[in-house]
Amino acid sequence: MDPGTKRAVTIEQAGIYQADLYFGDSPPVMPLPLTLTVGERQISGQLRQSVFIVLRLPVGEIDVVVQAGEHLLDRMVLTSLADSSDLARRFTAFENRAPRLGVHVGLRRDCGSALVPVSDSQTVESTEVSEFVFEDAISNFPNPNVEKDNVNYLAGVREIGVRSEYTDGRDMPRLLIRSIQFAKYDRFLSEQLAGFLKRLQYYKDVNGSVLDNSIVLYGSGASTTHWPKNLPTLVAGGTNMGLQHGTYWRNSETAMSNLYLSILRSMGIEQESFADSTGVLTDSIFSAV
Repeated sequence: MDPGTKRAVTIEQAGIYQADLYFGDSPPVMPLPLTLTVGERQISGQLRQSVFIVLRLPVGEIDVVVQAGEHLLDRMVLTSLADSSDLARRFTAFENRAPRLGVHVGLRRDCGSALVPVSDSQTVESTEVSEFVFEDAISNFPNPNVEKDNVNYLAGVREIGVRSEYTDGRDMPRLLIRSIQFAKYDRFLSEQLAGFLKRLQYYKDVNGSVLDNSIVLYGSGASTTHWPKNLPTLVAGGTNMGLQHGTYWRNSETAMSNLYLSILRSMGIEQESFADSTGVLTDSIFSAV
């Protein structure tokens, strides 16, 4: 069988089957990375002997695809297992187990990872595609800023781990992760902001829209926990006040108060300073300051 070729197999009796894979006169060096697709199920692993997997199959025709690099599969043998056999009993016990899903967030280090669980792990009780939500405060996780002088951390490279929570050596039910979505609440806030800006753009004012005659500042006074640097900030509107959009501006040494002072000056308020400001933002979107 050529690599990746789809073949139809007819199952005459539903039950538990053992799948053996054979690769002709010149078998590849074991272990062999291999992916077996049976119907809608996809199983990836390493072939160490002819027996690859035990699975339950229904009656009827089912498509089978074997992928093992460029190696040619000679044949696949499906052997029905008696319910009383030791392997079938072990499979049934395994089949009835519910895996637990855990999400971990941490910071990449040159000697490994510092992963911390995000709330408690959750039991996966169904084979249907389901949504699982894991929430926790960002302050509960490793932060490069609190380890400023620790060169062991690789400057702010965060990572997330999604895994089965069985770590005691038992046979582990496999989980197929369809997608991972981050910060749904942040997305909700962004969608609300977009709707607000559209409404300002819709309503007309003297010499343009309300948005053209307004300056909207969206952002935060902290980037991670209470760290007051590298603040993600969005400035919208103000076209009639000289603001020139469509750019990304970054300067980590600039005080946030300089942005506030630039907004005041753009609105015609000749304020000398604001809080700890050292001046206005030059070479930026503020062309009238």
